[in-house]
Amino acid sequence: MNKFFVLSTLCITLSSSVLFARINTIDTVPHASYLVYDNGDSFFKSGSQSACYVTYYTAQGDQIKRVNKLQRCGFMFRLDPSAGKPQPTTYAIKYEPAYMVGRMKIQGDFIFFYDKHGNVIKRYRFNQNKNKLTDFEDRLDLSKVLAQPEEHSYNSMRSNLKKDLFNGQSALSWDDYNEFLEPYLFLAEKDLFLPRFWVNNAGHKLCKKYCTALINYNAACFYHYATPTPHTELQLKKAQSDFENIIKQIKSTFGLTKLNCVLESAATTMILVKANEEYFKRLS
Repeated sequence: MNKFFVLSTLCITLSSSVLFARINTIDTVPHASYLVYDNGDSFFKSGSQSACYVTYYTAQGDQIKRVNKLQRCGFMFRLDPSAGKPQPTTYAIKYEPAYMVGRMKIQGDFIFFYDKHGNVIKRYRFNQNKNKLTDFEDRLDLSKVLAQPEEHSYNSMRSNLKKDLFNGQSALSWDDYNEFLEPYLFLAEKDLFLPRFWVNNAGHKLCKKYCTALINYNAACFYHYATPTPHTELQLKKAQSDFENIIKQIKSTFGLTKLNCVLESAATTMILVKANEEYFKRLS
């Protein structure tokens, strides 16, 4: 009995020593103002747990260090309290349909702040009747956001796209359509190259052309899915060709070597098909 007690005590002591030794090895990353998980979901626990790497940035958005999150459980580096507040370059107000966090159902508008790479720095609940941009100046340096013309912001581009898509249909109310559409916009922003690129380039004229081509392509997809005929097939092929040509023009204009036009078009098509299938079910 005494031997068991001694061995147990020894094991606990050794375990505690290792644990506290690891805690004591936590280092501050100099000049690190914020961090981003490699899957982009730095604000969701589920997302941050699935990420493999964490990247630390200065307040201005310059990369400092990229760390393997699994190394020492991913908690060996922390932000520098003296680094200054993060400086987002643009923002977007998004509606999140209901999802469960524990036993609570969360839904409503959130404001997302982005850095110059298109990463989400922070997000906060946002009441469009009460809140304004300057409400977040105590947590972020909003000088660049406030200096940006609103019509060039990602928020304006995203809002206009949603309104144009909504005006192209008449079956759902704005609230119902907004709840239906947002998950697919989130999916596009997560999986596609160009939505992330537009975060800091939404004021360019090619962005408007891209949105117009996307809206036309989406309409052609729906009509061919709902009532497939030789005519709707021709319309779909033309809309797809126009959309692919815009993607090629964007790649050429901006010199986007990482943009694969074929894969971008195919991935966009998959999202449109999923969205139109769901929309058609809601009409039935």
